[in-house]
Amino acid sequence: METIKAILGPEAKVGKCTSAFRLKGGFSGGTADTVMSSFNEVPRHIIKRGTIPYALSPGTLHAAMPQLRAFSHSQVVKGLPPRKPQLIYKLPNITHKPIIGGFFLMHPTNTNIVRRTWGLLQSRAQTQDEKNLAYGETFDYDEFMQLPNYIVAAGISLAIFFFALFSATLPPVCSYVSASTGFTTSQGKFTP
Repeated sequence: METIKAILGPEAKVGKCTSAFRLKGGFSGGTADTVMSSFNEVPRHIIKRGTIPYALSPGTLHAAMPQLRAFSHSQVVKGLPPRKPQLIYKLPNITHKPIIGGFFLMHPTNTNIVRRTWGLLQSRAQTQDEKNLAYGETFDYDEFMQLPNYIVAAGISLAIFFFALFSATLPPVCSYVSASTGFTTSQGKFTP
């Protein structure tokens, strides 16, 4: 952001920002175990609170939950409404063909972490140096998993959406999958 503002001026702001991730291999057994156990062990109302856009940003949950206001030392920041998850993502690429992808499993977690950084930088932008780091109120972040074509992207997205739906509505599905894979945090890579 400092570089952008150095080139375009101190009033420059970031608008829509989309990241595409290319994954190779699988994910760790610990990650698989965490995903499975989160549906089985974490109460639904806690999971729902964690999916509130900007939930980790300063003041957002504190405004919704008065009992937490005593812990808030920042002003409340309000960002743009997040974009809705898509079946297929398409990102223009000026040097090659467009980047195609599907929903990324880590999207809900990663976007809230990025929005927290945005909220912290926005709420603390008092000096000119701090203002140079802030993205601006028009910042909007999204991400997806890069895949080879539209068919694979749609298939992966649907598989993730249905897995999440079944896991949220039928916790025994997660228990069964977790037990059948046998992966724990101390074991290696899980490749479905």
